[in-house]
Amino acid sequence: MLLSLGAIIIVMVLSVGFTGMCSFNKDSAEHGPVREVDPTTFIEIEAGAMNFPLHMPAMPEDWVANSARRTAIAGEPAPAIGWVVRKDSYVQLIQTGVEAEEAVKGFDEHPREQDGTHQVGDITVTSYSSDERGVRPVMVADLGTSRLLVSGAAPEEDFDAVIAATAKAPVVGSN
Repeated sequence: MLLSLGAIIIVMVLSVGFTGMCSFNKDSAEHGPVREVDPTTFIEIEAGAMNFPLHMPAMPEDWVANSARRTAIAGEPAPAIGWVVRKDSYVQLIQTGVEAEEAVKGFDEHPREQDGTHQVGDITVTSYSSDERGVRPVMVADLGTSRLLVSGAAPEEDFDAVIAATAKAPVVGSN
């Protein structure tokens, strides 16, 4: 039995090793390199599938896009892009056509209450937070034809930077 188990493990290691799809980093995940994605191509592709306009913000060089995926907000598809900021913070932007109140309710399973507003340029940003431990705040900016939901583990200035850059960016595609 041990021989057959050993043979299976050797075959598995060899087959996975040859694919190149497995890597090992002896350091902890926090100290490894950030995996980059191409958010521009992702947004260009998503723009054709959404019924609201999408924007691709131009972020500073020390913001590394490390995630781009389609999620759902209140049951509607919504593209999400995440950035590692200065190697120590994370900001996520979700663009949606869902109205602001409904978008916050549909963001995740945690209830949040409005706890303030502030201005980013001429855009009113509404903050939502929860008393539950570990629930991150969500900032919502209404651009008229779409809403921006920004969350993550970063200072409010980084959330505001994403909102300002997204609002300033031209519409991608034909929406």
